[in-house]
Amino acid sequence: MLKAAVIRLGDVSKVHIHAIQANPNVELVAVCDKDETLKDTVSGVNFYTDYHVMLEKEKLDCVHLCLPHYLHLPATKACVEKGVNVFQEKPLALNTRT
Repeated sequence: MLKAAVIRLGDVSKVHIHAIQANPNVELVAVCDKDETLKDTVSGVNFYTDYHVMLEKEKLDCVHLCLPHYLHLPATKACVEKGVNVFQEKPLALNTRT
């Protein structure tokens, strides 16, 4: 069973969460959003306000990034450096220089 997490609980995250929960081979174990009022958005999973802390505490196979475009690269790098696969919508970065 693969263990997955979602970073940011905006509108698009609902599609990602539904897809994860519909897959019998994947378990949603954590979500992350800086807005603590969203803590009860997804029940039965660990909630974090800092994805760096989440990456330290959880044993994840995959993270779904639902962040604004300008945050894709730093979050992707943090996940990859921990050996976690990343699923994200384009773009990876805002330019080719980074």
